[in-house]
Parts: sequence; structure tokens; C-alpha cells
Amino acid sequence: LNGEYDDEPYLADWVISVFQKVDDAWQKVQVSKVTKADKKIAYTGLENGTYLVCEHPQDGWYNTDPGDAAVMHDDLICKEVELTYGDVTDVIFGNHNGGSITIVKEAHPTAEWKDFEFTGDLGDFTLDGGNADGATITFDELDLGEYSISELNPGNWDLLDLTCNGEVVEGDTATVELTEPGQEIVCTFKNYKRPQVKIYKYEDANYNGQMDDGEALLEGWDMSVYLKVEDEWQQVQRTKPTGANGRVDFTSLEPGDYRICETLQEGWIATEPAEGVCQELSLDYTENVPVYFGNAPIGTITIVKDAYPAKGTFKFEGDLGDFELAAGESTIFEPLEFGKYTVSEKVSSNWHLDDITCEGGEVEVVDNAVTVAIVEPGQHVTCTFHNKLKSTVKVYKYEDANYNGVMDDGE
Repeated sequence: LNGEYDDEPYLADWVISVFQKVDDAWQKVQVSKVTKADKKIAYTGLENGTYLVCEHPQDGWYNTDPGDAAVMHDDLICKEVELTYGDVTDVIFGNHNGGSITIVKEAHPTAEWKDFEFTGDLGDFTLDGGNADGATITFDELDLGEYSISELNPGNWDLLDLTCNGEVVEGDTATVELTEPGQEIVCTFKNYKRPQVKIYKYEDANYNGQMDDGEALLEGWDMSVYLKVEDEWQQVQRTKPTGANGRVDFTSLEPGDYRICETLQEGWIATEPAEGVCQELSLDYTENVPVYFGNAPIGTITIVKDAYPAKGTFKFEGDLGDFELAAGESTIFEPLEFGKYTVSEKVSSNWHLDDITCEGGEVEVVDNAVTVAIVEPGQHVTCTFHNKLKSTVKVYKYEDANYNGVMDDGE
């Protein structure tokens, strides 16, 4: 393959033609001749002048002499020579009976930014994944023999299909053999990107269970991913918090059934999903699935009934509905959205509402009612209604039979 004759064997059955330059045109002289394996061919009786000595190309062979220095004429490979009477000029043509190997890279989905690396007997090279029909590289003028080409680990892209001239190849290495001149082998490496999920965490300000325009994204919420393996959920990758953009990605996942879960924080409820803190989905190659988790801040209001003496049942009404409490009892209302809630006691005529005391938040007390403002996640407000039984006077009227001014037994 050095483009020079080094006592290598002659090649038979190659057609050689000779043309002479006449008035700036090439005219064929004599008939074309065919080379023999055991001797040279000769054109004799040529006049002085400029000549082209040309070989007729054959499929599967590559010209190495003259190679790039060739003069082309009617698709023939030629050397130009000047002849004068008495000259005997040797014209030598070198050829190599190589084959070609073409490597095709298909990426699903296409990714022009992704370079796939290869190594092996053809050297190290890269092909990008940005061509829908496949990026290609062809190695030609190859010696007959065996060649191996391997794809290096492409990260989160799995090599799922490797074929050479339509035949399936197992593994990530194609081993092929060029056995005859002109043989062309095409190996196609098809990679598929592993699935991934993009998790978005938002504050569901209107408690409607879906992300609406303008709703804030939440940072610092832990997310975990579990893969179903033989009917058991196994965590894959580490738990990750959402970033400042309210998002966290889990990439390079295996195809399969997944459970995506959030760690619920105190003072919040889950609104998407509506029940629980996990969502289940199936993932396949090339999928990039958005998953939304909505949460709303909550608070609680506890109403306590304190009565002196500790007896009786007391009725309440207001934004938390109608309810009753016995002396010493309490009830909690949760979860509560941000907002204001008013609770009033229906004070009976026998009881005096002494006062209403609250802890844990902003309140406003007016007469027999309290208005509580829930303004922070996890806010817990406790309000106690203090009642005292009103005084009672019992009047007894008796007949003072013995006129002593004292009620005696029997009177």
C-alpha cells in the first residue's frame, strides 16, 4: 500500500488502453490489451508524442499507483508519458484489492450534542447522534481479514440493536471479516436513551390539585424513586431535594414500573396526587416524563371548653360548622387552608362567657366570637372558651306555725 512496485506479483486480466494527444484531443491507438500474470504487455511502433497509458478500473480494487497523481480520462486511470524514437518506457500501475466497512450510528431520540465513541481495529473515532438517518463513517481500501469495532460505554444510552449487513450481532462489539475484493460491510449501532423523569414541586395556592400559572415552585423537598422488582419496590438512586427552580431530575433509569414519592413536610398537605404522597407510572426507552407534586400549606384550630363548675354541654357555630362540647372537652379542625375562621359560642342563659383566650396565632375576640387567621404552614391555634355558671337564688315560703320566725321540721 505504499504506491510503489516492490517486486510484487503481476495482476492478470486488467485492460490497458493507450491514447495519443493529437490536436489537443486524445485519440486511442492500437487495441486495448489485457495483462498476463507472468509477463508485461507492450505497445510497440509508437510515434513521437504525448501519450496516456490507462487502466480500466475493476470493482473491489483501489488504485495506489499513480493514486492521487492519476490523470483521469473517460473514467480511466492514466499516466501521461512523453515518447521519442528509440525510447523504451515502463509504465507501472499499482492496485490493492481492499474492501470497505461502514459504521452507522442511530440514536433514539436524535441528539446532535451527543458523541458516541468507538474503538478497535479501525482506530478510535466518534459519531454524533444528531442525524435521523444515522451518522456514518466509511473505512475503505482495507486489507482482507478480520476487524473488530466496539462502542465504548455511552452513559445513559443503551445499545439495543447491532447489525452487520442485516445480521444481528450480540453485545457491543462487531467482529466482521472481509473475504473478497470489493466486499462492503455496513454495521449499524442503534442506541436508545434511558428514560428519565422531571419532577416539579409547586405550592397549590388554590387547592385545586393542578399546577396553574403563577403558582410558586418549592425548593428543598425530598423526592425518591422506586423500581418494581419482583413485586417489591426497591429504591433506585439516592433521595434528591428539589432545586431553586422547584425541579429535580432522575436520569438514566431502566425501563419498568416506578413509584415516585415525596417526603411530606409538616404543615402541608398533598393536593397532587390527591391521595398519598406517591405516584406510579411506567417508563420506556426515550421517554422524558414530567411528574407534578402539588402541596398546600395547612393549619389547625383547636377549640377547648372550660366551664366552672365542670358540667353541661355547650353549642358552637361559625366557619367551622356547628358542633357541641361538654365541659372539659376539646375538638381540632384540620387541615385548614390559609384564611380567617370565626367561631361563636351560643351562650345559654344560665352561663356567663367569662372570656376567650387563644395561643398560636393572630386572633380577634368580639363578644362571644373569636376570629382566627391561619397565615403560615403548620400554624396551630388553640382557643379556650371560659364559662361560669350564673348564680341562683332559691326562695322557700313556709307557714310559721309556732310563730318563732324559723322554719322548723314539719312546717
